[in-house]
Amino acid sequence: MADIVHDKRGSVAVLVAGAGFTLVAAAAAAVDLGSIHLVSRRAQGAADLAAISAAGDLARGRDAARKTALANLRDATAVDVAFGAYTADPRLKPSQRFQEGAEADAARVTVQTEAPLYFGAAILGRKSITVRRTATAAQARLGSFALETRLAALRGGVANAMLSAFTGSEVSLSVMDYNALLGAEVSVFQFMDALRTEMNLTAVSYDTLLNSEVKAADALKAAAAVLEAAEQTTESRALSRIALAMGPDRKLKLGKLIDLGPYQPQDNADNPLDVSVGAYDLASAVLTAANSNRHVELDLDKAGIPGLADVQAWLAIGEPPAQAAWLTIGRAGEAQIRTAQARLLLNADLLAANPLGGLLPLDVPVLVELASAEARLSAVRCGRTSASRAMTVQVRPAVATVSLGDVDNGKLANFNRTLNPTPATIANAPGLRVRAHATVRLGGEQWRDVTFTGADIDAHKLKTVASSGFVGGLAGNLMKDVNVDATVAGVGLGATARLVTRTVGATLSAAAPPLDLLIESALSAAGISIGEADIRPAGVRCMSAALVG
Repeated sequence: MADIVHDKRGSVAVLVAGAGFTLVAAAAAAVDLGSIHLVSRRAQGAADLAAISAAGDLARGRDAARKTALANLRDATAVDVAFGAYTADPRLKPSQRFQEGAEADAARVTVQTEAPLYFGAAILGRKSITVRRTATAAQARLGSFALETRLAALRGGVANAMLSAFTGSEVSLSVMDYNALLGAEVSVFQFMDALRTEMNLTAVSYDTLLNSEVKAADALKAAAAVLEAAEQTTESRALSRIALAMGPDRKLKLGKLIDLGPYQPQDNADNPLDVSVGAYDLASAVLTAANSNRHVELDLDKAGIPGLADVQAWLAIGEPPAQAAWLTIGRAGEAQIRTAQARLLLNADLLAANPLGGLLPLDVPVLVELASAEARLSAVRCGRTSASRAMTVQVRPAVATVSLGDVDNGKLANFNRTLNPTPATIANAPGLRVRAHATVRLGGEQWRDVTFTGADIDAHKLKTVASSGFVGGLAGNLMKDVNVDATVAGVGLGATARLVTRTVGATLSAAAPPLDLLIESALSAAGISIGEADIRPAGVRCMSAALVG
């Protein structure tokens, strides 16, 4: 009996038999899992292709999706198609980016089929297991737009003074030159190609060019070359003269001006978006981006505006916000542009009647601060014809704050610091002193929808959005609320002081219209609109559908 208990012969056979059963079970499971995986991959491929077909032709998307799915997965048991809007926002979970039922630019397709079970049928009591796979595809709807300027008129060479200050050399263009530039357009992609040629960088990609520092003069020469090729000789010569005035050390990063969106990483764009911008706007954007100190003094004594004895002006333009180019190409919800902040300080010399005898010289400092105007692409509608296409841009014009008061001129270009104007002594004569101050905030902060039809886009039609709450001129609004305090012979009361106060107040009110003309001229020459945002569509491109997350 003891021998039987201690006899170990045959134990290996038992272990092999047990291991063999495990191996057979594992092999059976592997066969079934392999079958399910293979069917899942085929179902996913069919869903991907079906989603692309549906998104590529939304009008016949349901039928296209089913035909495509069945052609690639003949044993599909169901094909469900849903249409909606896709938002490429990384802040949203992938499951939240597709919203069914909204204005459709995307399709989501779910394909169902059965994966056969071979060994698992005995365990589960069924011959197959249901497999569902989903894919989402969206149309790549691209729009391009720019915040542009409106140079309404040339008053006494203000534009020449501005260009001379930014280039560092004398610029003298005629009214005909400016009108030609205002009416001319430059193709953005032709401009990029011409700039690569100008810089001997023909082999580099757009991405490399946009991330490079380029000479402002080279950028202006490239734009001139595009106009010359289009036989726009007057416009080309005007830009060439501005380029000649630029110093060789003035440089800018091209990406600060242009964001090509999906085109940026491409070496060459097949059938690129037809994007064009105003020649004067492009030149103005290049000059402001290349001006490192962004703080220029303009002597506007000869501005040609009546009612002002003498005027000096200082203009400071802030650094544009990061990732906010002057012109952009992108998708709805992604493309956004902003203008730079700006400050304009005027010192105006006026003359008022002096109740004590003669005339009373007034030195009136006026500070204008403009916040960034913003625009963002909110929707692009595609269609087979131009008439069926449209683009909606949301615009928020700049909010303006205008003050009468003293500020430190040396801090004008420091946009990290808030300027707090203090009451200004605008007159200081024997036995008489007059102080004045006022601050008015103008404009609303609400986004406004601007829709461009296909005809508007083809014509690059400019539309203007006025800031809500902005009524009348800056100086006009300011002078309505100005607080004037006169002191006569050390006494701030009395009939004479009140008379001085009324006289100075009337003089300031009368000076408001010419001041507004001066402010408008100085700002518009720098590419800045007052209380308004000018938006121009550059083009729409409806590209093929692609799978999205």
